[in-house]
Amino acid sequence: MMRTSNFKNVAKTLATRYCLKQCFKSHYLCQLKDLIYPVGVKKTRTTCFNTAMKKLLVNDLGWNELDDFIIICHRLVYDTIEYCRSAVYVIDLLHFNEQPIFAQVVFIIKIDQKWWLVMDLLNTIAYNEDLFAWEIKSIDHYSLIDP
Repeated sequence: MMRTSNFKNVAKTLATRYCLKQCFKSHYLCQLKDLIYPVGVKKTRTTCFNTAMKKLLVNDLGWNELDDFIIICHRLVYDTIEYCRSAVYVIDLLHFNEQPIFAQVVFIIKIDQKWWLVMDLLNTIAYNEDLFAWEIKSIDHYSLIDP
């Protein structure tokens, strides 16, 4: 067991704890030998989707709009990567200046025995050098991603 007693450097302490937590989860999931591990699975009504999301599901997946319920989950562990609802991920880089393309997970849905991520692609506005962070904004442009 590794002990972290560095409370003067809070960022390092949190990063070390997060790293230890990820190692523990990865070791635990390898013992389960399950590559797809959903957490918080439930059925929900399709009224929680807006029209843009419904069009995306119909056009890309051939989803039947007459279905009243759809299966969603709160977290999905897929090949040692943990996807959470409302979390923001870097999905790609622009090639000319290596600016990241961010996306926020809106829903994790299951259609035809396969899990899909409904993601809101975010617009990267600027980089703040004082905070070492990107300023991003939602433009309500949705995309389906296969984890």
